[in-house]
Amino acid sequence: PEGRKIYRATSLPRMPSHCVFEVQNLAWLLQKNLAKITQPLLLINGRHDHVADPQGLWEIRRKVSSPAVEIVMMERSGHVVTMDYDREKVLQWILNFFGKIANA
Repeated sequence: PEGRKIYRATSLPRMPSHCVFEVQNLAWLLQKNLAKITQPLLLINGRHDHVADPQGLWEIRRKVSSPAVEIVMMERSGHVVTMDYDREKVLQWILNFFGKIANA
């Protein structure tokens, strides 16, 4: 009986599995359309990201049509770089990136 309560509280119907499918659909659409991206890109990832493999940045760079792609690896951060150890560096990279675009 106790096990059944735990199962009902944590089983698949209680989990937002539809979100997983939406993320997979979005990833498929993105992969399919990467070559259409022609604008400058700033790709930032945390070296210790266990959710998004940092090697994916190089795949994106190869597949987009943009001639201006900057890849930045935040050495001390994980998945949420805007809230991790390197957050100030992330902000500076973003500001510099948009500054370059604005002055181009």
